[in-house]
Amino acid sequence: MRVLSFSHMKLCKKLGRVKGEHLSHTLALYSKGISMLGSLGEFQWSHLLTVIGLFLTAGIAFAGFRTFNRWKREKLEEKRIEVAIEALAIAYEAKAVFRNIRIRLVSAFESQDMPKIAGETETDKAARASCYVVLKRIDAHYELFERASRFKPKLMAVFGAQHEDPFHGLDAARSTLAAACNTLMKIYAKEQTAKDHTVTELRGNIWGGDEDAVTSALNFFVRRIEELCHPVIDSSDEKKKPPG
Repeated sequence: MRVLSFSHMKLCKKLGRVKGEHLSHTLALYSKGISMLGSLGEFQWSHLLTVIGLFLTAGIAFAGFRTFNRWKREKLEEKRIEVAIEALAIAYEAKAVFRNIRIRLVSAFESQDMPKIAGETETDKAARASCYVVLKRIDAHYELFERASRFKPKLMAVFGAQHEDPFHGLDAARSTLAAACNTLMKIYAKEQTAKDHTVTELRGNIWGGDEDAVTSALNFFVRRIEELCHPVIDSSDEKKKPPG
């Protein structure tokens, strides 16, 4: 067995120590690299999760905005339908009211509070009473005209300010009817004179005639309301129908 010299053994120990230090240094560098890679991975995941969170938040906000817009459109559509139905109800009610106001049949109790005129003949009194009763009937339906007046701003708010004109027809029908009654009453009371054709025109405006002014104004009101409101209601009905 070969015996190593002292110097040879010393050299071997030195070489071993160098190899050990090199190995330790290599392991340290490896561990540091792994740590850096881990830190880099954590940073990348954190960044990725942040981006994903931003996208999710944006998506939820966008979906919520679309849902709100859809809800707002539905509410506005519901309001349009509600206003359209109310407008049509007022128009048809007004048509029925004017029909009742202009009925030729006059009851005695309707004119019993009419002021008397000295020396008035029974014929003139009866003629004057027929006009007086129509005026009373107009006053009896004051609530309808007041309700229509209050409703007009609502219709304009929902459908636009340009849609005020239908109510001009209703106002014209009432004012023309009342004016005809007052004028004819003065003629019958001998307070005012008029030609025969004027009396005929006034009587037509009160009880209805060939295209009289009251009927024309009332028809204008109803027709304009129908043209404005029926498409809104019909459109809603079409949307509710099942496909096919």
